[in-house]
Amino acid sequence: MKFLFVFFTLFLTFLVQPAFAVELGDLEKLLKQHQIYQVDFTQKKTIPFLKKPFVSSGNLIFHHKKGIFWNSTKPLTQSLVISAKGLFEVKNNRPEALAGAANSSLFSAKLFEFFGGDLGSLQETFELVLAQDAKGYKVTMAPKGQALKSFLKSIVLKVDSQGKLREIQIFEANQSSSKITLGPYKILTGLGKKEKLVYEQIQH
Repeated sequence: MKFLFVFFTLFLTFLVQPAFAVELGDLEKLLKQHQIYQVDFTQKKTIPFLKKPFVSSGNLIFHHKKGIFWNSTKPLTQSLVISAKGLFEVKNNRPEALAGAANSSLFSAKLFEFFGGDLGSLQETFELVLAQDAKGYKVTMAPKGQALKSFLKSIVLKVDSQGKLREIQIFEANQSSSKITLGPYKILTGLGKKEKLVYEQIQH
């Protein structure tokens, strides 16, 4: 009798598991397929007191263990590294930790987790709402803690059916917002000499 009770309890628990958990796992698997790649981006930054959005473009190189090498080429040239170790600006192939960027580093580390498909970890600091249609996934992330809420309202990410991140929308607490469009993707077999050199310095 006790065995039957345990069996039916487990069976009912399985039945009431939300579909969200299954879909989230599916999305994690899709994101983790793409471990090293380069992709072009265009970013439109909207600031309340400016009449027109500030538009920049460039490319990023993602490595699932190292981080994101973010290269802006227009209208200004700047290279940043977004990783679990923090946020760095790269000058003459040397990474420099950005001073006074604690909140930005926290946000950047969480963005890196999404790129890498570590959605389970993200649920510790964000409320995740997942929607799915024939084109892919839409993930809305709202921060839980005050550290993030002080400067961030939400992030909306769109991923296609192949697990490629196509759009990032960032809504800030000060009413500013950014829309980053990604594509096309180029799958890489490894990092270039510049990226390897920079990441080696960050590790040390």
